[in-house]
Amino acid sequence: YDKRVDFLSNSSGANCASQKKGWLKEVCSHMGSRKINPNGYWTKDRCYKEALKYDKRVVFQREASAAYSACKKNGWLDDVCSHMIQCKSPSRYWTKYRCHKEALKHDSRKIFQTKSRPAYDASRKNGWLDDVCSHMKYKSSLKDRYVYSYEFKKTNKVYVGLTWNIKERHMNHMLNFKSNVKKHMIVNNFCEDDFSLREHGLYDMNEAGLKEREVLEYYKEKGWGILNKSKCGALGGSFLKWTKNKCKKEALKYKTRTEFSKLSRSSYGACVKNGWLDYVCSHMNNKNFKPKGYWTKERCQKEALKYDKRVDFLSNSSGAYQSSVRNGWLDEVCSHMVSKSKPVGYWNSKENCKKEALKYISRLDFRNKRNYAYRVCSKNGWIDEFFPKTKTFKQ
Repeated sequence: YDKRVDFLSNSSGANCASQKKGWLKEVCSHMGSRKINPNGYWTKDRCYKEALKYDKRVVFQREASAAYSACKKNGWLDDVCSHMIQCKSPSRYWTKYRCHKEALKHDSRKIFQTKSRPAYDASRKNGWLDDVCSHMKYKSSLKDRYVYSYEFKKTNKVYVGLTWNIKERHMNHMLNFKSNVKKHMIVNNFCEDDFSLREHGLYDMNEAGLKEREVLEYYKEKGWGILNKSKCGALGGSFLKWTKNKCKKEALKYKTRTEFSKLSRSSYGACVKNGWLDYVCSHMNNKNFKPKGYWTKERCQKEALKYDKRVDFLSNSSGAYQSSVRNGWLDEVCSHMVSKSKPVGYWNSKENCKKEALKYISRLDFRNKRNYAYRVCSKNGWIDEFFPKTKTFKQ
């Protein structure tokens, strides 16, 4: 790749590993370097001139992040963005009527939450969610189950299952490499066009297991190979046993939501699914709790400005640091920090390696504290020269 953004977009795994190990600058040394303006460059006049190129704040932030950050830091944002389209809804905009109107555009709660988060949050907060989502296709109760099957006609194989939400279950099959459906696709190099997802009806909890076995027997009689490994009839969803009172009683054992989610996952999942989380966690100290999606690029930048070194950023605000790594923002949000990295090719010099090696009393100490330099020395055969082997004799 010629640009870091292409490297991140097309090979995020390699990019993330390079960032974590501190190799990013070295492996990207052949790429065109971005223009770096000196400290103090972004005055209010320059920021205003730059902002005039954009009609939305989100575009300004994406295309000219340094100018945007300077505006945010100095309190100029409202002034320099006064010509832009205001996308944020005013306070109390999301009435029940507007939430319902917005929800009608979507056919599942998951899509409603993803594409219209402000309306979804307002509905959940005010207890309107069931009302505004009443039209949605896959709204089954926790006691009902859909029977479904994946038919692979090319291999004459089938998988039969139960779920309360077919769309969510399908997404889980496609993302989970332990799923028998996904495994079969990988082994046979299949894509989503190579199977048929069929619905066999919605049934009460007491009938769903029996219906699933009937469907499975039907496929067996027709000569289909069965991909199911576990016994049919398992309803899944261990949260069925968790009532609101039981969840509250369970939550009282923990001091934080993080501890609750790790040590009682099924109870925590039931609370999330049913919207009880705020109620059952009301006794907890949620001072440092950040909801999913909290660490936006803007918040990460603001948090990173508190620290002079990346190690301090990681130690004191791991959530913001990890979010920056995952989204490829780390170099940008840490651009103000003091860099201790060596220039490209620094360790290819024998003199530099020798100078560094003399700081340590043993090879092990050198390897543990300067692993990259140690590996370069070993590869070039310098290690024996820097740390001569000594012979020991028995008395």
